[in-house]
Amino acid sequence: MKVKDLADYSYCKRKLYLSKRFGLELLDNHSENVKFVNDTVECLTSSLNCNFKVKKFAGFIESETNKLVEGKKSKVLFGVNLKSGALSGRVDELIITDGEIVPVKFKLGNNSKNVWDSEKIEMIAYSYLVQNTRRFNGRVKTAKIFYADETVKTIHLNELSFKLLNARIKEINALLDESKPPRISRNRSKCEACSFKDFCYSLPY
Repeated sequence: MKVKDLADYSYCKRKLYLSKRFGLELLDNHSENVKFVNDTVECLTSSLNCNFKVKKFAGFIESETNKLVEGKKSKVLFGVNLKSGALSGRVDELIITDGEIVPVKFKLGNNSKNVWDSEKIEMIAYSYLVQNTRRFNGRVKTAKIFYADETVKTIHLNELSFKLLNARIKEINALLDESKPPRISRNRSKCEACSFKDFCYSLPY
């Protein structure tokens, strides 16, 4: 299971079901957000020229990272692949300081100051993967999301966080064992930007 699956489940259970049952994961691989984040990571890790928007976001990331590592012995990694058991994912940044590790995700837009459930479970999953990867020896207390509009969301981890993660994984596995997908979301605004929309609506169930 990928970390993205957990976020998709929180956003739309039907989308996750269809993506897994019909192999539609590739439809979202070239979305605007994915390309922008990949370009940003490349900008941060190479000497290649970046467009203005990407370069501006990379500068913001560097500024926020410097705030977190100031006065501390630190190490910063970008584009880190993580895996523990059946769960895997690629976190955009890991800030390692004094035995504490902060996973960071980069995102294009931010339309709410509140932390969405999909964001929370996504960052809990990355935190779990970090703490269960042998190459990292540190505790995760917080995770962060850096947005291109230069805002930051912070997710605080506690003993209940990983219990929530385990429960969500069980829910997803149960969903994928069902013979039919969940009903279409009542919140049709979610559907407008979804690449699965036409296929989803064409199904007889």
